[in-house]
Amino acid sequence: MESFGLSESAIGFLSAGLVLISLLTALYSTRFLEKYNKIKLLIISLTISGVAYLLIATYKNIYLFLLFAIVLTIASIFRTNTFGIIFRDNTKDSELNEKEGILYSFENLGWIAGPLLAGFTIAK
Repeated sequence: MESFGLSESAIGFLSAGLVLISLLTALYSTRFLEKYNKIKLLIISLTISGVAYLLIATYKNIYLFLLFAIVLTIASIFRTNTFGIIFRDNTKDSELNEKEGILYSFENLGWIAGPLLAGFTIAK
């Protein structure tokens, strides 16, 4: 966001707005998730996220960036919620704690390894 010439306070304000949007989406998405097929919603949210990332990388307009960031935020919440529901529905109750532990361990590993690999690749 600094490349758009925004100050640190403006970046914080926009980030707080995106957090507020994600909170509201998380609170009100339950009704929507109950009505539709979870797997289709997961695929749609993954597709929308990928397209939003590509559009953010392509366009250099602040207003388009904000629009795509909002779309990406909403799609990310739907992706996270639908994946969690699908995971819990397809896991036996007796194995849920163990499998969730493994799942979140891999996610944490991804949050460490992904940026390290990306940074190393960009540095090269």
